[in-house]
Amino acid sequence: MNKQHVIDDLYLIMKDDMQLPHMDQFHANARLNQDLYLDSVQFLQLLLNLELKKGYNIPDDALSGEAFVSVDSLAEFLLSLQQEAV
Repeated sequence: MNKQHVIDDLYLIMKDDMQLPHMDQFHANARLNQDLYLDSVQFLQLLLNLELKKGYNIPDDALSGEAFVSVDSLAEFLLSLQQEAV
């Protein structure tokens, strides 16, 4: 798994499962709150979808505010968790 794979997973979950209206703003540097307009409930939905539909393991105690700044920072966070699990 590489970062682009994680970014693709994020895109598919946000577009298809969550049907977010601002997906035209999606890119690696897009800010999750300011550009894609994700609120706290949508963050939780995103994490739940990643775990249930894509098989990511996201421990509650690993969550960090810095990870939820941009698509890229979230992808880096998720990738690091998956690499730790191996």
